[in-house]
Amino acid sequence: MIKKVGFVVIGDEILNGKTADKNINFLAKSLDEYGFDLVEVRVIGDVFDTIVETVKHFSKKYDYVFTCGGIGGTHDDITFACVASAFGLEIEQNQEALRRLSAYYKERELPLTDTRTNLAKMPKGCKLIDNSISIAPGANVENVYVCAGIPKIFNVMLNDILPTMQGGIKVHKYTIFKENLSEGTIGDTIAKIASSYDDVSIGSYPKFHDNGFSTEIVMRSRNKKNLDLCYKDIKSYIDKC
Repeated sequence: MIKKVGFVVIGDEILNGKTADKNINFLAKSLDEYGFDLVEVRVIGDVFDTIVETVKHFSKKYDYVFTCGGIGGTHDDITFACVASAFGLEIEQNQEALRRLSAYYKERELPLTDTRTNLAKMPKGCKLIDNSISIAPGANVENVYVCAGIPKIFNVMLNDILPTMQGGIKVHKYTIFKENLSEGTIGDTIAKIASSYDDVSIGSYPKFHDNGFSTEIVMRSRNKKNLDLCYKDIKSYIDKC
């Protein structure tokens, strides 16, 4: 069975336009490489009840869930508390997380302020997600991975998580690029070919350039045999256009 993934992007700054999201694209590409399907993304604000209910819903609906944003040490970073509440857990000072943070700030001769120690207040019993950039870890609770919102840190956390996930099935892909050929011209025939291959996803993407236009056809499937046949049919048709 294909493993399905949901992604919850948390932060008022995303919704009010202050910050442009970069994590959705990186997660989608990374999951695709590992053979998982990202099937839903939801962007929500820093509202306790909304985060709790969204995490509950996604956790039941999908095999894996990622969240990003709201795990800092300031008063408006509430994601850890929300995830704990979603699973009926307490928030505790995670001693391993605190140890890592204490060593990190001591090495840099920075004080271990309340804001910094708050970074270690995490759902009880969670597994830590490594953060090689700023040390403050993310948390794994059941099928939910709670990650930082800063793209560079989100990326390194994701690289720590993906190799541990089970059940990915490789997706095979082919691309055909044709200049000066519009999808309106080829769309009817592509649709007919697509109807013969239920397990092949075929996407048609028009591209416009200063000197003209082109169409890109992308074929994807976990069934390599059928994908090869589909590619052969489409390429044969496109080559004649």
